Amino acid sequence: MLKTLGFDWADKLYHLSYGMVNLPDGRMKSREGTVVDADNLLDDLHNLSFSSIKAERGLSDKKSHEIAEKVALGALNYFLLSATPTRDMVFDSKKSLEFTGNTGPYLQYMGARVCSILKQAESNKIKKVNAKSINETEEALIVALDEYPSVVEKAALTKDPSLVTTHLYNTCTIFSKWYHDSPILKADGDVRAMRLNLCISFKTMLQKGFELLHIPFLEEM
Repeated sequence: MLKTLGFDWADKLYHLSYGMVNLPDGRMKSREGTVVDADNLLDDLHNLSFSSIKAERGLSDKKSHEIAEKVALGALNYFLLSATPTRDMVFDSKKSLEFTGNTGPYLQYMGARVCSILKQAESNKIKKVNAKSINETEEALIVALDEYPSVVEKAALTKDPSLVTTHLYNTCTIFSKWYHDSPILKADGDVRAMRLNLCISFKTMLQKGFELLHIPFLEEM
């Protein structure tokens, strides 16, 4: 239709069809009134995340609402984009807002965590170091960071954003294990500098990935 109307860019378009988005209690059916409006869904996610953030972190209402709005958007976008486009999926509001597991808020929390580390270290620039050795988890993290550009390229070529969400989640799990097992701020000399470099690279990857997925990056939560 667009080509017939004279738009020369019509041949460059591609229709990316998705599977059905179902609810935990069954399929959405317009005739039965079980269709979920996007605005209402975001409001529900906002309210759910606000209650959790306010209760667990003791922030002001204003600050809690600011974070809740970004967490809600991150939860929705990540949950939808983490599904392979051709498959049906079940959207679970409560599950999408969990701060553990394969969710948008979990990734946002990891972003806030690495920002906290770099803030305490007062370091946001890569430094040349000569670390003599790296541990097994550091090697895995370096490999994951190095693979990110090729994952994005493959996602673009196959038109499958779930490749990006999967890679971000897997890299976050590696970072989380490394963070718990390897002292960063208390390390000495070149080891400390090397580990801070990894933090900076990890933060950069997350920010770029979030931008692609339209997930707000939070420096504190």
